[in-house]
Order: sequence, then structure tokens, then C-alpha cells
Amino acid sequence: MRRLALPYYEAITGAGPSAPWLVVVHGATQHSGLFSAQVETFRASRRLLLVDLPGHGRSSNVPGPYGLAEYARSVMAALDESRVDEAHFWGTHTGAGIGLLLAARHPGRFTSLVVDGAIRPSDAPRRPHARAASRRRERNGSTSRGGST
Repeated sequence: MRRLALPYYEAITGAGPSAPWLVVVHGATQHSGLFSAQVETFRASRRLLLVDLPGHGRSSNVPGPYGLAEYARSVMAALDESRVDEAHFWGTHTGAGIGLLLAARHPGRFTSLVVDGAIRPSDAPRRPHARAASRRRERNGSTSRGGST
């Protein structure tokens, strides 16, 4: 596994050492500045870790290639360097997919997830009944996941 360069991140710790951590990760084509209004709302009650994903914002100089797995490793590197052992996670779009992947791989690190517009990571574990339902749809020639029409 190739070692990734550490992404740019900002730790806002004014709420004090006992305040819970909230890790915030943006979506594709965005950067951590997207959350400026939320930072103002939460900075008094939460410690915040804002991450610019590799190739985005202040991490635009971090070389690729990268996908969800590489993004997830870079977020974990920022968590580790910041000594964030347990946190709430909030991600939008790509950030939400990263949160799902991280929660599946490191369940003890995250106390809750807010996933806004999540994309499903291709290597995330699927529930057995979801696989069975998918196979039934394929056998029946149906691609619909909704109710009957």
C-alpha cells in the first residue's frame, strides 16, 4: 500500500478538552470552507476537525491517484495525527461515502454518522438480504427497487 501524504486539516479546539469531536468531510469538487456557517454554530460546544480531501482545497497539492479508499486513509491519518480517538462524523456526498467506509472499518472510532447525499462505497459490506434481493431482481429482469406500478 502506497503511503499517502497527509491532507490539510484544521482542528478547532476552543470548546475545551472534554468537548466531543466532530469530524467534517466535504464532497467532490468542494473543500472544508463549505462548512463555515456550521463551524460558527458548533465551535462553542464541539471540537471540530475539518479535512480537505487530497486534490481539494488546501490539499490540492497532495498527489493522486485517489478514490474512496485513499480518501478514507487520509482522513484516518488526520484523525491519528490530531489524536482524535472517538468522534461524531459528518460528511456530504463523497465525504458521506468516506464516513460509511470508515464506520464499517473502524466502528469504535465513530459515535455517530451524519451522511448527506451518501454514495455507497463499492467495497462496503452488503447485507446478505440485500444481495439476495438483488439476485432475485436480476433473475426476474427487473431493475426497479421501488414498489409495484
